[in-house]
Amino acid sequence: IAAGPRAGSGVLRLRILRSRRQRNTFSSTSSPRPVNYFQNLRIGTRLTIMLSLLILITIGIGAESAVKASSVQSALEDITQRRMVLNEHFNDLRQEVNRQARYLRNMALLTQPEQIQAERDAIAVSRQKTTALFAQLDRDVHTARGRELLTQVAAARDQFVKGVDRY
Repeated sequence: IAAGPRAGSGVLRLRILRSRRQRNTFSSTSSPRPVNYFQNLRIGTRLTIMLSLLILITIGIGAESAVKASSVQSALEDITQRRMVLNEHFNDLRQEVNRQARYLRNMALLTQPEQIQAERDAIAVSRQKTTALFAQLDRDVHTARGRELLTQVAAARDQFVKGVDRY
């Protein structure tokens, strides 16, 4: 230790260094403290690490959003390209069956043979449309439940056609 005006400052500096070392060492009498490496890093390094983590989180959220948007798009395409078309075909089929029922009712009410024949001709045209709709539905329906329902509708149609043909 040197003498002179700075002698006291050297002792103080030595005491500060010793107290810092004692704080960073683990003694059996004191509880162990974990060393926080993040606080020991420079501010620029800490900012770089945090910005990198933020960018990684943003990329992860973006990737998850893209995957979910893709599944939503495929579900939307299924609804618009397939299910709405099937629904339209079934509605057209229902309308044709209703037309045939009206034509049949008119045949029962009319007395003039020309009018009755016109209604029979209208039923024949409607049957052609119905047959075409059934062919489209048979081609487009793929699910087991849809096939089952289509079979039930076809069986009911066969009974209806037999009843109309008897008249």
